[in-house]
Amino acid sequence: MKIVGIQSNVVVVPLEIPIVSAVRQADTVALILIAVQTDGGIVGHSYVQAFGVDQARAIQSLIAYLGGVLDGEDPLLILRCYQIMDRANNLLGRGGVATFALSGIDMALWDIAGKAYGAPVAALLGAAGTRVTVYQSAGLWLSAPDEVARQAGEFKDAGHTAMKMRLGRPFPGDDVEAVHLVREAVGNDTLLMADANQAWTPHRAITVARVLEQFGLYWLEEPVDHDDIDGQALVAREVTTQIATGENAYLPQGFRALVEARAADILMPDLQRVGGITGWMRVAAIAEAWKLPIASHLFPELSVHVMAASSTAGLLEYMPWAQPLMAEKLEIEDGFVSVPMRPGLGLVFDEVAIARYAV
Repeated sequence: MKIVGIQSNVVVVPLEIPIVSAVRQADTVALILIAVQTDGGIVGHSYVQAFGVDQARAIQSLIAYLGGVLDGEDPLLILRCYQIMDRANNLLGRGGVATFALSGIDMALWDIAGKAYGAPVAALLGAAGTRVTVYQSAGLWLSAPDEVARQAGEFKDAGHTAMKMRLGRPFPGDDVEAVHLVREAVGNDTLLMADANQAWTPHRAITVARVLEQFGLYWLEEPVDHDDIDGQALVAREVTTQIATGENAYLPQGFRALVEARAADILMPDLQRVGGITGWMRVAAIAEAWKLPIASHLFPELSVHVMAASSTAGLLEYMPWAQPLMAEKLEIEDGFVSVPMRPGLGLVFDEVAIARYAV
């Protein structure tokens, strides 16, 4: 097979529960749908994400650029294609939209491989099982503490056994009250995580985290600026709650810096920043070598495959932003998501929905 073209299009999907966090507010999300075409008739699909159409257009430009670089290449030689794209991005900088484009194409190449071999991508990666533990992440934003607690109770009543709330309100006492009320609403048998979205200084993070220890948080995510690795390492040393981070780290090199500084207890790669599936599996090897759990960030339809194939896999983040575009949706049952058994990544798009949300 040869790659004969790479296409992309942008859709803007309304969010059932708008984002209200310390770093952004949004009621829609832009998704860039990627299709890698081959002369054998197999089309590889994936998607990446942006906030706003202008960002999405920038990513599209890099996808088109890398599509030209890969023209005529064998899509089953995924590592070769990855290396070609990485070299092509060298002078652009290994980060930002250049890596988003590389990651999206890499995931589509894995989709092609699965379809060519008639197996789910998880199976190609040597998955350890067919389902992954999941947590609800589509909500519990920075609303009033009593409103967050009400929504948490609804998630529990819907059968969710794990969920994540957000912190980073102007007054730390309001964060403490929110965690207190949510814990009361869901009980001690629910796994509860909290994400500060980089809102705090190291000093504030340590102070607030020590107060929150009484509520038994499973992890505290991104307590400080993601670039402040030394500050995050300080927080990790000074508090007993596990620190989760990595969603803003680029490529496996970014995770090397985190683990060497001992700035994370749980690694959290983001598929569009880490280098797609190829990059993820390299980070999974780092996590195994350092005996660190690995958790996913966004993209549950794609992340379920790599989580199933990661030896230290912990929790899959369920953020259903792309679910309105899917004819075959992920289902959560008893706190788990099953790996789709369809060849490739198992994405089945609803073309009517795509047309409805297309830019």
